[in-house]
Amino acid sequence: MERYLPSLVLLNDYDTGNVPIPKGDESQWVLTYEDAMLFIRSMPFYTQSDLFGRERNGSFQGIVAGLYQTFGGEELYRSTQEKAANLLYQVVKDHLFSDGNKRCAAALFVYFLNGNSILGDDDSPACGG
Repeated sequence: MERYLPSLVLLNDYDTGNVPIPKGDESQWVLTYEDAMLFIRSMPFYTQSDLFGRERNGSFQGIVAGLYQTFGGEELYRSTQEKAANLLYQVVKDHLFSDGNKRCAAALFVYFLNGNSILGDDDSPACGG
């Protein structure tokens, strides 16, 4: 348990809004629900399973839309990194799919960063690849 305690403390700090937010990069590409689902359906696990990547309650669309929500004209998640972290966290935490939540979350996290040219790959969706 001692080895897991720092992770549990970090998750609690994130849940309670006590993690300092670095400046990060401005988003160049917008992830849509349709694009995210096409990406999940392109994963080999999707065709190999009747459960992987299948939405359980339709709330995944709200998670994706929530990345771009505003309050008082200001984005709640201002940087690409904040949006990516929130996407990763919410997909894992909320168990939106019947199976593959962690795999979908991790893949979407990288896909989102790549789409915003954070990973430095020229084949990102933002570059038309």
